[in-house]
Amino acid sequence: MSQLSVNGPKARQDGYIGHNVQGRTKLEHVLVAERALGKPLPRGAQVHHWDRDRSNNAPSNLVICPDQAYHRLLHRRMAAMEACGNPNWMPCCFCRRHDDPKNLYVSPNGVHAYHRECSATYARSHRARTKGAIA
Repeated sequence: MSQLSVNGPKARQDGYIGHNVQGRTKLEHVLVAERALGKPLPRGAQVHHWDRDRSNNAPSNLVICPDQAYHRLLHRRMAAMEACGNPNWMPCCFCRRHDDPKNLYVSPNGVHAYHRECSATYARSHRARTKGAIA
């Protein structure tokens, strides 16, 4: 990395590796991604570590995401794959079990998903708690 200072890389507490580039700290995974692209990352782009190891900055371990929403989608799909073996399934926000989206109510923005039975159970429980608190 020709832009790096003689001080060398510095491991940070959050697990990332920083480099001093022209008096500013630049994260190593960003430098590696920019080198692969041949230009600076576009505004809003984020770099995802495929193996979730923030210190593994091998080009084969990095995915350049166009924005934060895509980066979150990668994490959600990886979590689903680990939890149930199907990256397309979503967790119920009440029971936390992953299930086929066909069996869930999914909010229009796709952020929240739940089983209707879990929602009904929660609503009954919530009404019972608030009714007891009012009396």
